[in-house]
Amino acid sequence: MISKIYLFLLLFCLSFIKAQVKTDALSIFKMQLFLDKNNELSGCSKNDSLYFAFSKNIILKLDTLKKSGNYDLINSVSAPKFEFYAINLSFDGKKNLDYVKKMTNKEDNCLGVFSGTYDKYVLAIDRKKGRSYRIVGFNGNDFLGFLSDYLEYYNEHNDKKLTSSSFFKNYSVEGIDFKCLYNGLHSDGIDRKKYPCLQRVNDPILIH
Repeated sequence: MISKIYLFLLLFCLSFIKAQVKTDALSIFKMQLFLDKNNELSGCSKNDSLYFAFSKNIILKLDTLKKSGNYDLINSVSAPKFEFYAINLSFDGKKNLDYVKKMTNKEDNCLGVFSGTYDKYVLAIDRKKGRSYRIVGFNGNDFLGFLSDYLEYYNEHNDKKLTSSSFFKNYSVEGIDFKCLYNGLHSDGIDRKKYPCLQRVNDPILIH
């Protein structure tokens, strides 16, 4: 009887650990959206209770973006396990964000997600390690960190070394201009007109 109890506890612990290490893309996306909000503009300070309210009230539908390229970079067992997720805030029938309840103006400032000219967010998520990288639409951009981590992992697990130029030639994701991101983030100053891939969702709508 005691051995059966120990076995049950062991199986329970193993299932709990497995659940803990599973990467939850939806929760990661919610957290990144919450952290991206500007405290000064919203008039709200970020804390645990505000995030709890934000997370419970927001409804996200993530689009998984299609990857294409060399087998060794995409499907091989030794290829880095990254997935790319997007949400669209446009009102053309493809909107991926909604709310559980209608909010007051004050609640909307603290819990809402707004868009200007640009209306898409993209995150890259390392499914094995649980790391996330802001690729499109956010105030900050982690593409250079993503590229560095991708190349490091690939070169540690493959005999043939991969360079940045080889990555650009042999790896692509729908709707993302990797070369634009690379060149724009390496430029002396951030020029969002010259490098439109660096536009942010909360950039104001420009009136000419």
